[in-house]
Amino acid sequence: MKYSDDTIMPYGGYRGFPVKNLPKKYLYNVLKDKKNARPEFIEYIIENAQRLGIKIPVDVPKLKLPKYVPPEEMVQFICDKKTFATEKDARRSLKTIRNAEGDNKKPIRVYECPECSGWHLTSMDIEIFKNEVEK
Repeated sequence: MKYSDDTIMPYGGYRGFPVKNLPKKYLYNVLKDKKNARPEFIEYIIENAQRLGIKIPVDVPKLKLPKYVPPEEMVQFICDKKTFATEKDARRSLKTIRNAEGDNKKPIRVYECPECSGWHLTSMDIEIFKNEVEK
């Protein structure tokens, strides 16, 4: 995903807000504490820091970003299940679900799908899964 001034934030406390309306302090803090920010968002902030009036913290390293792939060239996932592009995204979602209130059955682990190569969540224990596969 390539960020621009008109990109709507897809996550976080400012979800649903256009990037151009985000407070300078928030953008600065994203650079300072980058552990939860997407690399593409950090790249946008660094490229536009001067125009946005944001001072880049001294300890921000250069990013090694993957090549941008336009949406029309992306491979679509073929599973009906909720699919995550990376294991990291799946684990982040798993953590959020685990911390959510409620008594509903919750997933306990992530796995890479042999059908679509995406990542899914499951509530099936790994030992039960192995026994099912062996049958």
